[in-house]
Amino acid sequence: MKKLIIFDMDGTLVDSSITLVNAINHVRDNLSLEPMRQEDILSKLNDHTINSAQYFYEADSFKADHEIWFSE
Repeated sequence: MKKLIIFDMDGTLVDSSITLVNAINHVRDNLSLEPMRQEDILSKLNDHTINSAQYFYEADSFKADHEIWFSE
């Protein structure tokens, strides 16, 4: 039997926007930051011209010890 995993990161098959908003706010909570509004997150989610670490988490970059928050 062949197994297949499909990743739908742009919302073509499933609207995963609320899951992404919750994940970003979960990490913000671990950093003791206030949650962001859904509209603010979704407007910048696929914007490759911004520093995502700075915009979403007020950090210059991601630290190795923060990786655990992204795997929960």
